[in-house]
Amino acid sequence: MKSSSPQTPTSTPPPSRPCPPPRKIHVTGSRPDIRVPMREIAQSPTGDT
Repeated sequence: MKSSSPQTPTSTPPPSRPCPPPRKIHVTGSRPDIRVPMREIAQSPTGDT
């Protein structure tokens, strides 16, 4: 009987610096009297490009 070796899941390394906090914004849609709250997250290019 073959014994199967356990596979460890690969994980991404932790980021070198913490992510900046998201900013709360309100977006107006097709109706100007309704604004929807959303979180805006700043992104920057990674070194893998």
